[in-house]
Amino acid sequence: MCLSLTATVFRPDCDCAMHFLVLLSLLAPLAAAQSNLSRTQLVRRILRDYNKKLRPVSEYGQTSIAVGVFVRRIQKINEKEQTMTINAIVSMTWRDPRLSWNQTTYNASSSITIQPFNIWQPDLTVFNAAKTDEAVLKYWRIPATVTRDGVVAVSQDFRFTVSCKFDFFHFPFDQQSCSAVLSAWMYDATEIDWNWMEGLTAKASSLQDDYRRRSNYGLASWQLVNTSYRRLYWSPSGYTESLHGLNQKDVWTAMVVDIVVKRKRPYFYVADAIPNFIFALLTLFAFWIEDSNVVLAMIMLSLLGQAAFSWGILKQLPPSSGKTPKIAAASGFNFAITAFALIAHILFPHLKAIRTENVVFVRLVEYANRWKIFRWKGINWRSEMAERLVDEESTSESDLRPSDIPRNPEFLARRALFMLVVAVEVLFIFAYLLA
Repeated sequence: MCLSLTATVFRPDCDCAMHFLVLLSLLAPLAAAQSNLSRTQLVRRILRDYNKKLRPVSEYGQTSIAVGVFVRRIQKINEKEQTMTINAIVSMTWRDPRLSWNQTTYNASSSITIQPFNIWQPDLTVFNAAKTDEAVLKYWRIPATVTRDGVVAVSQDFRFTVSCKFDFFHFPFDQQSCSAVLSAWMYDATEIDWNWMEGLTAKASSLQDDYRRRSNYGLASWQLVNTSYRRLYWSPSGYTESLHGLNQKDVWTAMVVDIVVKRKRPYFYVADAIPNFIFALLTLFAFWIEDSNVVLAMIMLSLLGQAAFSWGILKQLPPSSGKTPKIAAASGFNFAITAFALIAHILFPHLKAIRTENVVFVRLVEYANRWKIFRWKGINWRSEMAERLVDEESTSESDLRPSDIPRNPEFLARRALFMLVVAVEVLFIFAYLLA
């Protein structure tokens, strides 16, 4: 007996209690195995007659799929090929009634995980992929989650390269935009209804804003500015925002992710802009030097310096079929102004042939006398060069008066061309570079 009678009270035997504990320890693993067996049987029952080649159909004939894209990293931007490599987490969810079950029958299981390659999934394709092996996004590494009412959720990180169209007109302060177009290639608008996940796009944008403040998204020379989401419809006639007037059998729903990046060049002013600005000042300063040898040497130095720095800038410019970048136009303009100054200073000595009694010249001198800039003397490195400031008919330097200085044609031409060059450069800066 398991119980012994002592006097009038029953008390348990020690061996009987030990047997009871052993029995419980044996039954516990069996109960757990029964629970696991029920989940395994559930997966087998669901996939027994399941055909993953057939699209799940709702009562409206369409399969509604919600998609979400979270851009984690801009891995590479190829400016020559005009492509952008993106690392993103792509999530999808849809309802497949064939994967639903009665929760009470299978140990109250509310959700299970199934390998994605065992069930139907849309052939999510990057329409504008630059590489064919990255065009189709297949879910196979991370199991799909299936709820008891047949809702399937998959999520996986992908890397894909998309074709872009860059505009380098504002280089090196340019912003480039690129779009990734996602859709199912095999199913038109009558079969799949694509939508963005509610709340996920806003959450993804906030996460990207927070991450952008703390990092460069992997590229030192580019910064992710913004990510936006659109839904368009693609047909042989192009993209449109509405299905009005279109045959839906010839239309595909396109989920578009717009990515905007900004170039970062923190050393541009020190390495490129300031040297070219100094060379431009040398060209203007040459108009105030009366020694022709010093002038020619200074202008040649400016030309060589501009050529060297402009070549360095042009090597950084990627090939483009659009408008000429502003920085290239500015370098060419600066180079042309310096070349013009060189030719002008070569021709200045030949202005001696102009007679000071010429009526037109006399009127120009009278008009120039109203401006102080035409009465300022230039910089001389040799004392005898002062003789060039006066008319050659003057007999001695003691006869010079301040009003006689502008009567030298070369002097007048230098000051006039200086004002002309300054006006043209200011007009170019405000009308073109700052426009």
